[in-house]
Amino acid sequence: MFGHSSRIVISTSDMASSVNAWTALGFEVESQDESVIRLTDGQILLSLINESFASPALAYFNSNSDKVGTVALPGDLTVFIHHRPMEEEERPTHEQNPMIGFFDALAVGVPDPAVARTVYEQHGFFVQEEWGGEYPQSDVTDGLNVISLHGIGSKRFLAYSADDLEDLVDAIDLESGVDVAVNRTDDGIPQSVILTTPEGTTILVSEDL
Repeated sequence: MFGHSSRIVISTSDMASSVNAWTALGFEVESQDESVIRLTDGQILLSLINESFASPALAYFNSNSDKVGTVALPGDLTVFIHHRPMEEEERPTHEQNPMIGFFDALAVGVPDPAVARTVYEQHGFFVQEEWGGEYPQSDVTDGLNVISLHGIGSKRFLAYSADDLEDLVDAIDLESGVDVAVNRTDDGIPQSVILTTPEGTTILVSEDL
């Protein structure tokens, strides 16, 4: 409904520090200009933008110039819709990120995932998976993005899964500006790795089971 292609967009006031961190996490620069650096890791398309907005956010590109604008979705997720001809459609290759593995979803915290899901459905998303209980969650997609609506706090983050979390921790360049926190079992085995980039984006990496 929003467009023919999409990018996750990140706000940063320090382009150099941000791009240094993201490239250390397996992303490659595709192109750049004065205010935007476009990257991909094979799994997603991502842009670093030197503007202030609540991020991560989503940018879509629509061939219909009458359908541009901004949409606010539950969880304070902003969708920017831009005009771009269909022949300029872009897609990730879906190759594995060499550092952090496979992209699972853009996780968005909402008070009630089931209620938020109905709003996303009105904008062209459909349910992939949903469950209730103590930690309710609704995973929705529009074919371009997967959004994981969760009821745990209000945080937005990128969720990835990797084969070996210990190898990931050892491989991260400590000079890259990426903050690393590891959740371990009582036996010292990593359960998840939380990465924070200089501009404040959180990436949760879980073990690929």
